[in-house]
Amino acid sequence: MTGRLIRSAADWAAVFRDRISELGLSHLEVDHIAGLPDGYTNKIVNAKKRPGARTIERYCDALAIAIRPEVDAERETIMRDQWNSRR
Repeated sequence: MTGRLIRSAADWAAVFRDRISELGLSHLEVDHIAGLPDGYTNKIVNAKKRPGARTIERYCDALAIAIRPEVDAERETIMRDQWNSRR
């Protein structure tokens, strides 16, 4: 699985889809492992639903995905002027 930039809840779909494929699991298997209703994973990975914080946490646990915050260099460039204008 390669690193992906996550800027919104919708961006998680691709991360989960890739990891599920890498592990060779079905969507139904992931639903059961994560303790979610049958069919929920399909809705998330096909962007029919956006995962909330608790759902993201459940998927990360079930799929052994670590969340590691780091600076988004592209976004930092955009925000820099706003930070400097407040000084």
